[in-house]
Amino acid sequence: MCECDRFLGDGRLQVKLLKGILVGGILLSGGHAIAAEDTSAEIRLLKAKLKELEQRVDTQGRKESETRAKLAEIKPVPYTKGTPFDACPPGKFCYKGVTFTPGGFIDLTDIYRTRNLSSDVGSVYNAIPFRGNRNYNIGENRFSARTSRLSLLAEGNVNPAIGIKGYGEIDFESAGSSSNPVATNSFTPRMRQASIEIDRNDLGLHLLAGQSWSLTTPSKVGIDPRGADGPPVIDFESVPGIYAARQPGIRIWKDLGPEFKLAVSAESAQTIFVGGNGDLRGATAFVGTPASGPQGVVTPNILFGVTGPGGSFFNPLTNVSLNRVPDVTIL
Repeated sequence: MCECDRFLGDGRLQVKLLKGILVGGILLSGGHAIAAEDTSAEIRLLKAKLKELEQRVDTQGRKESETRAKLAEIKPVPYTKGTPFDACPPGKFCYKGVTFTPGGFIDLTDIYRTRNLSSDVGSVYNAIPFRGNRNYNIGENRFSARTSRLSLLAEGNVNPAIGIKGYGEIDFESAGSSSNPVATNSFTPRMRQASIEIDRNDLGLHLLAGQSWSLTTPSKVGIDPRGADGPPVIDFESVPGIYAARQPGIRIWKDLGPEFKLAVSAESAQTIFVGGNGDLRGATAFVGTPASGPQGVVTPNILFGVTGPGGSFFNPLTNVSLNRVPDVTIL
């Protein structure tokens, strides 16, 4: 009995061991299968990423080839070492950090007047002949190119906050001692504007020194010394009531906002006197009207009863006023 029981007990143990070995084998083989499936998934993912990367490389290569082809079609601009001129925006040229903008135009004007003034493009309104004058019934027709204009604007920056501008402008409405419309029409150049402007952009402060449109002349935009807003007429002398004087002086203005500016200027007082006989009751003051020649006569100075013709570098046929202080304007 005992021998059999021991034998049966050993047999059960062996069966249990076999079962354990079998289950272990099954579990081990299952683990290998799961690991194999994970590895296969990772390989498939890596292959997909590699294919995507290859496509990106091919696309980038095509783009680089296209860019190289476009660059090859562009012809390089010849450049000489040491040349003062560099590439600038159209209509400008640069030299050592300064940008230059040339300007101007060629003008031909035809003037016809029903009353003869013997004048070029500028009409002197107080010289229009009345009835009884022989010029009253004589018409006048003239061609003139003297309002043709040349200008140059130079701009540069000392630093990002400080800018400097220089502007010059001339026309040909001056007449030298030998200038006449008889033969060669050799009229001399005339300075219209010549000024320097310093801008403190960080503070909104501006300083102008030189000759420009007077501060009392209407500007097109804000305080623009180069943009006078004149009436839309052809006649050079503008229209009565518009103060269109270009004066030498100093101007300072401050930007207080996008729509508001405060300016003060000190300008040379350049009034000349015509008419009258030396006393205040018969004298009339005009600005820019010649006091002698075919459109006027030499008249006494209204302050002292004596003539005041221009001295050095002034027209001796023009009566210059005796000004002690400049004209101050606040706008």
